[in-house]
Amino acid sequence: MRGPLRGPGAAIDEHTVQAELRLLHTAGLGCALLVEGPSDARFWQGHLRTGAAPVICGGRHTLVAVMTGAAAKGQGWVWGAADADCDRLEGALRVVPQLAYTDAHDLETTLAMVGGLRRLLLVHGDAAKVTAWAAKGQAPEEALLQAAADLGRLRWLARRAPVSPPMGWLVASRFFDPATLSLRWGDVLSAAAQKGLGASPADVQAALDALPPADPWQLAQGHDLVHLISAALGGALGGAGSGRARGDVERALCLGVGREALAQTAMGAALRAAGGGPLV
Repeated sequence: MRGPLRGPGAAIDEHTVQAELRLLHTAGLGCALLVEGPSDARFWQGHLRTGAAPVICGGRHTLVAVMTGAAAKGQGWVWGAADADCDRLEGALRVVPQLAYTDAHDLETTLAMVGGLRRLLLVHGDAAKVTAWAAKGQAPEEALLQAAADLGRLRWLARRAPVSPPMGWLVASRFFDPATLSLRWGDVLSAAAQKGLGASPADVQAALDALPPADPWQLAQGHDLVHLISAALGGALGGAGSGRARGDVERALCLGVGREALAQTAMGAALRAAGGGPLV
């Protein structure tokens, strides 16, 4: 039994997901795992027990709404896996039975946190360069995390603004030096000021400094981290022509985390709760 049943390009909302769940359950599905998007479904598919299938919701808002309805109806066969995003930072995660949130900001950063990033760099980069970089005093994965977390902090600032400005301009690789594994931070601040996050670069920095302290893993966003990894593999950790496309980096992160590592996460443990969850 596999999902989803809807056709390519079909609109996804709470009602379409609920209709799909009814069809799957009638057809004999024993357990559904609601996920946000296709990449999440691909990852979880390899960890599901027999009789379970992922169902794509098209985003967290719909996923949480469907899970809330499933809990109210007593549909114990419906489970959910969602990104925490910035809601954990804000203390605003919505608690719903059988809904598990990522340990870090999102799925990609959670996989990176439990060892997927280190393994990815060693396997897809130049292992000698990765080891030599760590000998300088900072592991390369720590440098990449810090850069992603700095960008995540800026995104958090934008989210907290009275009118949240568009952030499409903040493409991580545009502000990243792959030779030093660091951001050109002055350029980031200047661009942020030009886009309305402050009257000047100094004002943007002051606003960032005023934000509450936060765990870098909760700040760093997966798409930023993937951009940075891709650039680093073509720079200090790889070499000319040895970079990886972002899609390849995402797949490598997923493949680099097995069942044992996933079981170490709170999310993995929650989805195996009392032996009734969707995971093997």
